[in-house]
Amino acid sequence: MEALLSKSLRRTKDLTEVDLERLKDSPLIGLYFTASFCGPCKKFSSMLKLFYEEINADKVNFEVIVVPSDHDEAAYKAYVADMPWLSVPFGDLKIKELQGKFKINGIPALIVVDNKGNLISKEGRKEVSVKGEEAYNEWLENIPK
Repeated sequence: MEALLSKSLRRTKDLTEVDLERLKDSPLIGLYFTASFCGPCKKFSSMLKLFYEEINADKVNFEVIVVPSDHDEAAYKAYVADMPWLSVPFGDLKIKELQGKFKINGIPALIVVDNKGNLISKEGRKEVSVKGEEAYNEWLENIPK
């Protein structure tokens, strides 16, 4: 994951630093490309939060990392304050790198990778919206052995 992400992430609630080691126990990670100015993002964020809470009812099995597209740090901070996830730091160079790597042309987008950084799904948003918890089970089945 170090090749894919910055050496440290931030908690969205308080923006404190979190080490990448935290991700090794999550078999799947959602890279959530979003921004405060995006209406569809706000709607999907609510849906993703419910999905996240259902999947992680017992323990964290699915981590979500916000990859912000905001142009204003204050707007970004206000937007992510109620999210239960991690975030690539605002303004981090990895944001553009991730957008390019996964060919992000619009937001919201949810890319699902395993904890080694292997691509599992480029259609996470659609799968969460249509399949709910079943999407998670299908992603688990697609982790390389």
